[in-house]
Amino acid sequence: MKRRLAAAVGLAVLATAPYANSFRTGFPLDNRALILEDMRVHEATRANVDLILHHTYWWPIGESGLYRPATTLSYLFNYAILGNADRPFGYHAVNLLLHIVNVLLVYAVGRRILGRRHSELVPFAIAAIWAVHPLSTEAVTNIVGRADLLAAFAVLGGLLMFVRSTEVRGIRRFLWLIGLAAMTTLGVFAKESAVVIVGVIALYAACVRSAEASRSSAPGSRSAKASRSIARRVPPVSNARRLAAGARGFSRALIALALPLLLLWSQRTAVLGAAKAAEFPFVDNPIVGAGFWTGRQTAIIVMARYLWLTVWPWTLSADYSFAQVPLASRALLDRIRFSLMIVALIGCVGLWQHNRRAFFFAGFALLTFLPASNFLFPTGTIMAERVMYLPSFGVIALIVTGLSVSTSLKRCPALLGSICLGIVVVGFGIRTWIRNNDWRDDLSLWTATVRTSPDSFKAHRGLAEILWESDPSHENIEQVVHEIGRAIAPLESLPPFQRDARTYRLAGVYFLEQGDALRGDTRAAPPPRAVGAYERSASALKRALAIIDSRAAAAAPDDRGFATPTADVYRVLSAVHGRLREHDKAIEAATRARALDPLNVISYQQAAAALLLASRRDDAAVTLMTGSLVTGDRALRTELVDLYGSGLDPLGCALVPTPNGPAINPACATVRRHACAATKEAMGIHALAGRTDQMQRLKDGAARQFQCSW
Repeated sequence: MKRRLAAAVGLAVLATAPYANSFRTGFPLDNRALILEDMRVHEATRANVDLILHHTYWWPIGESGLYRPATTLSYLFNYAILGNADRPFGYHAVNLLLHIVNVLLVYAVGRRILGRRHSELVPFAIAAIWAVHPLSTEAVTNIVGRADLLAAFAVLGGLLMFVRSTEVRGIRRFLWLIGLAAMTTLGVFAKESAVVIVGVIALYAACVRSAEASRSSAPGSRSAKASRSIARRVPPVSNARRLAAGARGFSRALIALALPLLLLWSQRTAVLGAAKAAEFPFVDNPIVGAGFWTGRQTAIIVMARYLWLTVWPWTLSADYSFAQVPLASRALLDRIRFSLMIVALIGCVGLWQHNRRAFFFAGFALLTFLPASNFLFPTGTIMAERVMYLPSFGVIALIVTGLSVSTSLKRCPALLGSICLGIVVVGFGIRTWIRNNDWRDDLSLWTATVRTSPDSFKAHRGLAEILWESDPSHENIEQVVHEIGRAIAPLESLPPFQRDARTYRLAGVYFLEQGDALRGDTRAAPPPRAVGAYERSASALKRALAIIDSRAAAAAPDDRGFATPTADVYRVLSAVHGRLREHDKAIEAATRARALDPLNVISYQQAAAALLLASRRDDAAVTLMTGSLVTGDRALRTELVDLYGSGLDPLGCALVPTPNGPAINPACATVRRHACAATKEAMGIHALAGRTDQMQRLKDGAARQFQCSW
């Protein structure tokens, strides 16, 4: 007992040490959107809890087909109840605590699976290596990796509860089964992959329980000898009876698992049914657009990549988007990876006859990895290190167990084994410590990702974005343009519907800023280099429009989700044409932006700017007044006052002085003319939106105040 307690304390220390510097990391990547920008977790109210329970994981930002209310509630617990808000320390403390508990559960599972046939050092070694493994940093150091931590906690804890339920009777068995049901509920509502607990329990019943039955009935076993010695007094328990008992235990577990799984199915169906269909972009997971066999081959090749990272976790990355992990091809390296994985899988199947406990570890790794493997169905990513958090336990256990039973290594003294274990644990721990520094913020993470995943378009786009945001003066625009250019390069080989519109839209903005930096004096004609930057901006924006149009053509007729991004691209395109002094094109792009997004203030500001560059000042005034009537924005009214003050009104009556500054004079003929034209446009906008009451109020007000008649 003391030895086990000492082992548990040692494992807790080992799990803490390499993550001690994780408390300095902030909210990079998805952490900002899922925690800092999700208003549902900012206040502990019943309304927010209802929103969490009745909406998807990424609501209202987007849809990815994920429903994880338990994970989101844990963010609420940190943000509002513990008061951590935007201070990361508390979030990391919870993540690390979960990881420590999971390490202890791994140790307990390892001891239970291996039993007395192995040295106590073996399950300790498995848990120690898993505790410090660098591949787990994306689940532990990355705050929103908590979904994987909670799912692992539920699967490991649920398995142990099932084991205990088979070893006791009466009310104690019932309580363990209740605990199993509660643990499963937490797991499946934290991350969908926790449903593998059913397969894990079945695997345990088939492997470990049957192995125990076979060993107890073996002719030379201690159990068989004991049975023969007392055969006259107590009838021996047959192998068949042991297997039957195991089957009954699994049947009881299925009953305990049925309620949480049915609850998940019911709630998930209701929530996802009310949400938009999830979309998995090709550039995030190329398997989505691949043929069936190519997709399956790619999934198997990616498994080989995961296994290599488990053995040698030196080059780690936060992103593996297109084209970092290409689809399977006839390349020699792909053939080698595929062949090795097939051989490994066949070898694992062969363990069934020779070592059922080793087979359990292999099956555990495969079962827990299968939901994210892209082998059964495509997921949102082709590869992500966080999905190996739980499966890596099975891989590590299989390797360590295999080494411990090796004929040559069994003769080695225990001291040598301890030294080897220490070298591996220290090496992995140092790598984890170093990897944590990459997660400090978006800049450090994307810089590291570009270094380790140089072919990923998203890595370069992410670095370009954070460089742009980190310097408001944009003096680093050349570096930003360089990175966005590298992000576009791999996308050029794809057809429009498979490209990423956002990347091209950002490129348009960055090229525009580069042109402005090269231009200098805005009153003079742009120099050739600036013209080149503007032309690259226009080209990127037009490609973004082509991508959006190609996707809109394939969308449902009532899906208006493309209107807002299209309007945004047209607004930037209007500014680019204005810089190039292509006034008609600038006005046309601005007009399209207004039509697509009539409630956006920027649409009216950009349209007015394009009209002013074309010397159409009256039309610019009408546009600003229309925007003011539709949106009620005071900034548009201020711009209109400035426009009138610049000499637009030849009669000089458009403005009147007030204590708060100049104000528009409704009695001026110029103002009345503009107001009547603007009201007519605003009425048309309200009519298209079905707002007849607002349209009528505008008409009555214009007739009364400006004497408009149409």
